[in-house]
Amino acid sequence: MTFEQVHEWILPYLPAKPSLILDIGAGSGRDAAALAERGYEVEVVAVEPSANMLMQARIRHPHLRIRWVSDRLPGLSSLFRSGLSFDFILASAIWMHLAPEVRKRAMRKVVDLLKPGGHLAVTPRKGPAPTEQRFYNVNPDETVQSAEDQGVRLIYRQRAQDLLGRQDVFWTHLIFRLGDNGTEALPILRHAILHSDKSSTYKLGLLRAIVRLAGQSPGLARQTSDDSVSVPLGQIGLNWIRIYAPLLAGNLPQTPLNTDREKGLGFSGEPWRRVFSEANSLLFISPGELRAGTVFRGEGALLLHRALKDAIANISKNPAHYLTFPRTGQPVFIVRKNRIASPGATLSINTEYLCPSGHWKSLSPSGKP
Repeated sequence: MTFEQVHEWILPYLPAKPSLILDIGAGSGRDAAALAERGYEVEVVAVEPSANMLMQARIRHPHLRIRWVSDRLPGLSSLFRSGLSFDFILASAIWMHLAPEVRKRAMRKVVDLLKPGGHLAVTPRKGPAPTEQRFYNVNPDETVQSAEDQGVRLIYRQRAQDLLGRQDVFWTHLIFRLGDNGTEALPILRHAILHSDKSSTYKLGLLRAIVRLAGQSPGLARQTSDDSVSVPLGQIGLNWIRIYAPLLAGNLPQTPLNTDREKGLGFSGEPWRRVFSEANSLLFISPGELRAGTVFRGEGALLLHRALKDAIANISKNPAHYLTFPRTGQPVFIVRKNRIASPGATLSINTEYLCPSGHWKSLSPSGKP
């Protein structure tokens, strides 16, 4: 049976050249060879766990544009070490080999290998297994949910009869697409939101603080190179306070363990409690007052300055440090802090105060570090 007979349904979704395609569970190599022959600028990575099958496939298809890799789901550890990402991933007749308890991990790993705008084709199988093989029935709805939980969108679904004529075997053809906003930033955001350790909300809080700066104060960003910008760390710290102060004042902890409002939060020390607690009516500062042009005097100015320093220190050593690129593990944001003098009796929220507190190298519109 030819590649076109089996996989006619994926042909409209195969990428334009040049492209990098992954065939998971390559078996005899038929599909990998057919994909590689689609053009001189197409390269195929064929993954197969069976050493014997891999050897036979290499002999049968000595194709220069096929890279044969010994690896297996759910981990795909060898493939991840390569650092490759793909325009199209074919996981044909492979999902039924995965035990139910590892399928979510397998889907996460596979989607992590997609480029923005890339497509994933999966074929869940339902029906009895041959006596000599161990298959699992796969619910296609479960597969769709598992994929969409990883940030891809279902764009094609079709139930199909078994091409070998088995009346009690059915397949579901599924194609998913990973969105592309025209930049390379989407995988970073997806990695931070879906995969990063979220025992705290600091990483998401940092992203909110950056989005607020981009939306309200874009003029504070400085272009430092073709692919990076620098933004004032002081403004990020101020946005951080504006985000978290109402939550803590409303007794809305970031986790159930933080039932004592500020307890356990790295940025809510004595200065925070003294200026952002409504119980302290003399020194209380509303988050709404933390805007450009506002002037603070006396003890409140000093405490606000210390609270901002605590917020910046927390951002630097926690979310900015641990928010990393999906493959390299390198920090997305490079923090450079400057020493800033105490404001004295008066603190004015302005560019001169916020910018000297430090800039960090951030993402440019191209999404590159």
